[in-house]
Amino acid sequence: MKEGYKETTIGRIPEDWEALTIDQLRNRSDRYSFTGGPFGSNLKAEHYTTDGVRVIQLQNIGEGKFLNESKIFTSEEKADELFSCNIFPDEIILAKMAPVARSCKIPDFHNRYLMCSDGIRLSVDRNKFDDEFVFQAINSEYFLRSAESKSTGTTRARIGLSELRELTIGIPKNKSEQSKIASILSTVDDKIDSINQRIEETRKLKQGLMQQLLTRGIGHSKFKDSPLGEIPESWEVAKVGSIAQTFAGGTPNRSIREYYSGIIPWIKSGEVRNRSISSSEECVTEKAIKETATKLIKPDSVLVALYGATAGNVGILKISACSNQAVLAVDSITGNVINGFIYYMLIQAAKKLINLTQGSGQPNLSKAIVDSILIPIPLVEEQIKITGILGGVDDKLDILQEKKAEYEQLKKGLMQQLLTGKIRVKLSRQL
Repeated sequence: MKEGYKETTIGRIPEDWEALTIDQLRNRSDRYSFTGGPFGSNLKAEHYTTDGVRVIQLQNIGEGKFLNESKIFTSEEKADELFSCNIFPDEIILAKMAPVARSCKIPDFHNRYLMCSDGIRLSVDRNKFDDEFVFQAINSEYFLRSAESKSTGTTRARIGLSELRELTIGIPKNKSEQSKIASILSTVDDKIDSINQRIEETRKLKQGLMQQLLTRGIGHSKFKDSPLGEIPESWEVAKVGSIAQTFAGGTPNRSIREYYSGIIPWIKSGEVRNRSISSSEECVTEKAIKETATKLIKPDSVLVALYGATAGNVGILKISACSNQAVLAVDSITGNVINGFIYYMLIQAAKKLINLTQGSGQPNLSKAIVDSILIPIPLVEEQIKITGILGGVDDKLDILQEKKAEYEQLKKGLMQQLLTGKIRVKLSRQL
């Protein structure tokens, strides 16, 4: 064993670190510092109100961040009755349900909150430990893997208080070292949050531009009624099937190895995510294209996901590829319409596509439904200008997403090194 390190139940850590359980980290002066939410029978839909004490739901607990979309409340009286399940700003909440032990910090929007039944409150002993360090440590891959290994359930993983209580993290005995490590990791988090904010702002810009450009165009003063509502007087309206060739792909026989040993990308519906598509997880051979239902698709064709969770998503292909039967290729057959314009029009129509889906389970689209979609058609010159403007915004989004991925990779590497003591931080000397 390397000098200065010791072996523990969680692996090798520095000699001046400790391996402590969550139970050892909690604030023992608070009897409810590590506790779960109320039984479902104690907090029902009938107890919800339009204001009062906000209830933290399972869907509010993101992986390292609070998700603010879903908002429900209960009365002050109900929150008082369930005081042991209250949680407060800057405290940590963990999820019992999959992904198990994901956690976030409680925001300061309100003075207090009430946890849902699947939430777990952790109030750290701040006299001994830096709570931000603890928060970063329980978001580490090691901790989450440990929680997953202790979870139960066949359809959806679940973990209880007793299992979580005994999970362990490595932590420096010196609180200043804890704080320095937490500060480094938090700085990267702040950068990622800043990029996320810029991404959200850019998406809103794109949404507004699409609404304006794809319905009002550029520089028009005269408009007319159409089946799609008011559009510029010079625009026409046509069904997708009348201006484009549309066809779905197929799945080569999995038992024939010669079909899957090639270099031709084979796109599935889950890979169509409203963006440019230039790669795939699997490839097939020319033999597969000749002998099976999958077909070669030209670059710049538009792809529409037909089945499953991504149904209605639209992508534009940047390479030659083929697809399975859950992906529809759309390729303009007229010189009066460019594929880039069809792409943005189908993104705009995504909600309409989903509303037209059939079946009671996962949403499903069909070639006939996509063919029947009406889109407005400007002159080609205006289509080029519109796609150029929207493409510029997409380019900005791509750059931001790449920067975000770089910082997320940096954060992952820093967590692996700093939270295990493999890299030690330098502390300022006390005067």
